[in-house]
Amino acid sequence: MLIGAPTAYAKDSKEDRFKRKGGQADFTIGMSACIPGKGRCKDGAASKTAPMVGFALDLGYRINKYMFTGAGYSLGFFDPQYIVSGKNAFSHAFQSTVVAVLRGIVPAGRLDLGFDLSPGWSRVTFKTGAQTNYSQGFALKPGFSAMLWFGPQIFAGLKADTIFNFHRTVCKRNGGSTSCEVNPRDKHTLVHQAILGVHIGGTF
Repeated sequence: MLIGAPTAYAKDSKEDRFKRKGGQADFTIGMSACIPGKGRCKDGAASKTAPMVGFALDLGYRINKYMFTGAGYSLGFFDPQYIVSGKNAFSHAFQSTVVAVLRGIVPAGRLDLGFDLSPGWSRVTFKTGAQTNYSQGFALKPGFSAMLWFGPQIFAGLKADTIFNFHRTVCKRNGGSTSCEVNPRDKHTLVHQAILGVHIGGTF
């Protein structure tokens, strides 16, 4: 027993050097991109919904080293390039998403591999001048992250999220007037989104 005790203690100390339980916050910054859905991301050679920058924030509780749950918000911008009569049809476009984060984690020493399947709500907006085109509704965000612990409570790595939008109706708001249509001709907002970037967080 005396011989085995130091070995067991050293093993336990090594496993416990990272705080894998408690409150947790993490942030992602990187590139956002359009994924075709009911709407297309490219229309001909010159017209497309091009990539831009995206952000995501999660806040919740690390139940144990295998599970994290909480709430998440992401904001991903698009670069709409649709030229009509020599002018860009849209000035800017973006998607905002709120989800309940459900993340399973595979810990391996200093490395955590995270697998998300998070349901929630999203809104995709394309805007030009006084007119706003948007669709909104249920969304599902599967994701993958690879995180290295750089201290007892700090980690960093990479995260990739795909947000699938289950929207059916496109609305157009111009001034005080709003009209909505199911299966419209203009389907620019009926796309999905991916956000890939640097992932930084910690426990508290």
